[in-house]
Amino acid sequence: MLSRLSFFVPLAMMAAFAGAPADSYAGVCSVHAPCTPVCGGVHYVPRTVYKPQWVMQTRRVMTTQYVYEQREVTETVYRCIPETTQVERRTTVMVPQTRTKTVPVTVYRPVSRAIEREYQVQVPVWTQEEREYTVMVPEVETRTGVRHVAHCVEEEVPQTVCRDEGHWEVQKVQVPCCPVRRPRLRRVSHVAACCHTPQVVQQKVWVPNVVEEEVMVTVSRQEIVEEPYEYEVTVYRPETRTKMVDVCEMRTEVRKVACQVTEYQPVREERQVTYTEFVPTEKSWVENVTHYRQVAQEVKRMVTVCVPKQVECEVPIRVRQMVPHTVHVPVRTVHCAKPHCL
Repeated sequence: MLSRLSFFVPLAMMAAFAGAPADSYAGVCSVHAPCTPVCGGVHYVPRTVYKPQWVMQTRRVMTTQYVYEQREVTETVYRCIPETTQVERRTTVMVPQTRTKTVPVTVYRPVSRAIEREYQVQVPVWTQEEREYTVMVPEVETRTGVRHVAHCVEEEVPQTVCRDEGHWEVQKVQVPCCPVRRPRLRRVSHVAACCHTPQVVQQKVWVPNVVEEEVMVTVSRQEIVEEPYEYEVTVYRPETRTKMVDVCEMRTEVRKVACQVTEYQPVREERQVTYTEFVPTEKSWVENVTHYRQVAQEVKRMVTVCVPKQVECEVPIRVRQMVPHTVHVPVRTVHCAKPHCL
């Protein structure tokens, strides 16, 4: 970013001095380029720019540190001392007492008498009636239908088959003469000598000759034919018939019956009744009551406390500083009529 600014600043200066008179260029050249610049050309002017840079610095700061110390403290402790005193208590209790009194009582005594009552009964009366009913009578009917019957029809069909017309041939084949080495063989030298010369043997081999030919094969084909047939069906037809049925009718009759009725009549009497009555009675007694009295007592003990202290210490801190740097900026002079650059 700073390099771009250093490039645009000289251009802005050149644009500002573009409309100035010729005498003013001499002063400019003498101030910015004391080392004999060439007017109308490009020369470099030193500029100081500041760039940020992080630097580690050490600073002294105050910090709080905690130190554990043993201190003696005095505390007030309360101790409970029991004290027993005698207190007289009074109360009122209900004492039960049994008493007798005469009270009037109404008693209901049973009295029986004979009465005649009427009641109704349902008497069944049976009669015969002629009624009609319907029955289903089965009948057998013969019907005609068509059914599908499968028949097997034999026919001859050409089919291509393969037949082997080969023959046996005797061929000569070379086989190794070395047998499998067994532990019981003692003549190892003869076996090793035989392995160098192969043995020719005759072997019977079948030479195939497959020939295709077409033959007639009889096959069975299923053919479905429709044919008429007769079958019997049982049909149920309704038929009305009559019969005699016993009918029961209930008739109401009034009858009388003699019965005993018990009635309860009230009778006034007097009776002796025993009852319990609670009578209030005062009662007193002496009992021991314990009270606790608190007594203050000072006790000394050692406690550990945490004491804060201010301590100065050095801490490394990262600081951002602006560091000066010298850069050379190109400057172009335009319309310099009187060069006084010395």
